[in-house]
Amino acid sequence: TNGSPVRRHRAKTPAPKPVDCPTEEPAVNWRALEVPEDIWTKALELYDEVKALKKVQNRQPVRKRGAILAALMFILCRSRGYPRTFAEICTAGNTTKRDIGMYYNLMKQVLDKEYTAIQRAKPAEFLLHWCSVLELPPWMASAASCVYDRADGLAIVQGKCPISVSAACLWLIIWTFNHRYALERVGFSLPEDTPVTSAATPNLPCLEKSESFVTCDQHNVCKTACVVIATLTSVFKLLLPHLSVLVDGLLVGHL
Repeated sequence: TNGSPVRRHRAKTPAPKPVDCPTEEPAVNWRALEVPEDIWTKALELYDEVKALKKVQNRQPVRKRGAILAALMFILCRSRGYPRTFAEICTAGNTTKRDIGMYYNLMKQVLDKEYTAIQRAKPAEFLLHWCSVLELPPWMASAASCVYDRADGLAIVQGKCPISVSAACLWLIIWTFNHRYALERVGFSLPEDTPVTSAATPNLPCLEKSESFVTCDQHNVCKTACVVIATLTSVFKLLLPHLSVLVDGLLVGHL
């Protein structure tokens, strides 16, 4: 209006947000896995390295980024001493077991041996993590691991998935602890034909619960271990007739 030229400012194009910036949800919810952040950081670094490899370029590395990161997290968690099940990684990465399995096999082909020379995780490692999530005392993880070893030695659970057996062993310890005084009176021995409900609970109405007990139930165990209640029940039924042998000495100091 005063005769001076009107300056037109070109709108600046907003800079693209960096991948996995703090305002966005990461491709894998690593916090839900309860692992150190440096494992997630390393997974992002490895993804940037492998996505340029020819073997990976042929397998949709951009569109399947989440599945690749989930597979990398599975590998890194195990190699760093924080083993997590495929099911846990699937939930955290919102992806399928099929995709994780496919990219897990691919990552084993392209990563250095320091990441791929992975020993099978021990039940004790899963149990310790589950007890942490469920806020159960650490001794229960040790006791459940001992039950697993005894059941395995007695060939009670042959052919069963280690994850399912681990979950059933933990539930056995929880249930036994919650009824410890009543069970102690019968020497932790139950009739072999003791009925078990479809919710993995012995049908013994007269067996009272101890005054102090843990509130974690079988459904909490199933959710944390990512197993279905029917699977937990089927394994629990195999364990229960051997209760006195499986828990012998494990509740000492907790009675």
